Amino acid sequence: MLTRSERPLTDAERENLTRRMAAARAESGKALIKSDGGRGDRLRCSRPLYAAGVGCAGVRHHRIPAVTTGATCNVVKRRTRTVHSMRIAIVRLAAVCALLALISAPAAEQNPNRRVAFTIDDLPTVSVLGDDLARARRTTDGLLAALRRQKIPAIGFVNESKLGPAVKPHSDRVALLQQWIDTGLELGNHTFSHVDLHRATPETFEAEIAKGEIVTRRLLESTGRQLTFFRHPFLHTGTSPETRKHVRAFLDAHRYVVAPVTIDNYDYIFAAAYDRTVARGDAANTRRIEDAYMDYMLSVVAFYEEQSRLIVGREIAQTLLLHAHALNAATLDRLADALRTRGYRFITLREALEDPAYSLRDEYYGPAGITWLHRWALTEGKRGIFAGEPVVPEWIEKAAQGR
Repeated sequence: MLTRSERPLTDAERENLTRRMAAARAESGKALIKSDGGRGDRLRCSRPLYAAGVGCAGVRHHRIPAVTTGATCNVVKRRTRTVHSMRIAIVRLAAVCALLALISAPAAEQNPNRRVAFTIDDLPTVSVLGDDLARARRTTDGLLAALRRQKIPAIGFVNESKLGPAVKPHSDRVALLQQWIDTGLELGNHTFSHVDLHRATPETFEAEIAKGEIVTRRLLESTGRQLTFFRHPFLHTGTSPETRKHVRAFLDAHRYVVAPVTIDNYDYIFAAAYDRTVARGDAANTRRIEDAYMDYMLSVVAFYEEQSRLIVGREIAQTLLLHAHALNAATLDRLADALRTRGYRFITLREALEDPAYSLRDEYYGPAGITWLHRWALTEGKRGIFAGEPVVPEWIEKAAQGR
């Protein structure tokens, strides 16, 4: 159940707050006049306040705060005869500002009912430094531990070429996928060797799908589950209606559901910089990369929240794309905590796809691997709303290249 600080205000509560605000403003004005006999010079200063629940950080910590909202309070500084009265006036003004901040804050910020499915590509793991088994085990252990702690019902998309030869995969690599199964998480097909549909014939691509499901299907069926989801490598779904129709018929015949993406990002560039920095034993820059990655990811999430509002008219159940690398293993707890702070609830991919938005038409046949939000927008002829996607800092790009 939502608490009063978590849900939007009703009209009656908003009216009541307005009356209280007016009364507090009147009382504080009287105290100010009384404190200096109506005399003295005024020093006018504006301080934006931070709304936290029904109060503000300044009231909670007994000081006039200076963080963010649109509400502003004007603090009047005078010479006073009665210091106690002045303090009362300031406290009352702070309360007024808190009420103003609460009333003016958008409903979405007060009570965001946001949902997101975590989808993690390139299992078992991926690293710019290669497929070292010890590193892969550390990454898998870290990812799964964080997913368990955060209670995130993620799905991992597998490239079975990383398990070894298709005819006889390495048992120690298969064991990494078994850890996902044992954790109760779902697995999906990402083709055998991450083949690009835009560089392959439909027949070659379909053979890759079939070859890439052998181990994954067996592991899922051993627990009574079915292999259901397929994700296109590079988010390339075909550059012509004919190619897409051909591949789609194959997927339908094998009872696959395409896994879309609505929050895309360049986490793999940060991951390359991170792996190289960790390998050098550079602890200071390792932490710096982690912090920069968190800043970047939260700006990406905010961008796609706004894109969803512009394109669909509301915030949909999002599908987040990540990759199975060491940086995500190290920072997943921080990302999950930050998303919860933004009001997110973690759901399965199945639950996300129940959002009616995912039934919108996708007739994008361009060369880029773009999100389904942007596919829907382009299909509907929407233009001029895509600007502002966060970029990777130049120093991260250089570090990713080992420079």
